[in-house]
Amino acid sequence: MLGVFLWLISPMPQPQDDVLSNQNYYIAHATGAINGKTYLNCQEALLQSLNNGYKYVELDLSLTTDSALVCVHDWAYFCKNLVGDSIETAISTKEFLGKSILGQYTPLTLQQAIEIQRIHPYIIVTDKISDTKILNREFLQNRHKVMVEAFTLSDYVELKKAGYIPMMSLWTFDYSQIFWDFIYYPLKYHTKIDWICVHSSSNIKSLRMLKRLFNCKVAMYTCNSRAFFTEHLGKEIDLIYTDNWNPLKQTNNDTLYTTVY
Repeated sequence: MLGVFLWLISPMPQPQDDVLSNQNYYIAHATGAINGKTYLNCQEALLQSLNNGYKYVELDLSLTTDSALVCVHDWAYFCKNLVGDSIETAISTKEFLGKSILGQYTPLTLQQAIEIQRIHPYIIVTDKISDTKILNREFLQNRHKVMVEAFTLSDYVELKKAGYIPMMSLWTFDYSQIFWDFIYYPLKYHTKIDWICVHSSSNIKSLRMLKRLFNCKVAMYTCNSRAFFTEHLGKEIDLIYTDNWNPLKQTNNDTLYTTVY
């Protein structure tokens, strides 16, 4: 038994590829940083990330007062920190599109992000809204190109049934979750947890055990460390949220974006 446990938590094999340049390991966090600014969820940052080689881009989604999905982490942050409004609650889509983020960047609706996806293919990742009734209004096609973080097993089930790629949010690993997420869930729903999403503070040895026992993939947020990428990508971690890593140049930097149109 001790030998099996030691094998489960032992270091994983080195990946065959160069993880620093492989664009399939990185998720542009909140559309990625631009000119040193993060969490903007704006058009310019999205286009820059795509031109820097990202295949996965996270979009924070919120509902406007007229029920449209737009790329906003939360309304208080958007109104107060990004556009300087005194009112910190949801606004209409028209009002949203009329704003200027930090006086120079363009707000982004989910519909606009989907239009860009048709021209310049990428996987949309989101973690704010997991209600399939809301998401289905926008994602009529290509749901297999949308990764959604689920915070309950029931949400995971519905997302998977609807054709999305769900990630079970574990924040950080707790051994009690083995039963519920990896034994109870497969037995009840006749399927398995394919992806989990964890915080960068998670115990690496626990992730090794989960991957070896249950053959799941791991997405982690958020990290900008070249050393961490080199040590863990392609082994314990399959996808990582990052702000300004440039896979093309293999360095943390910002470059002027050019439109993908």
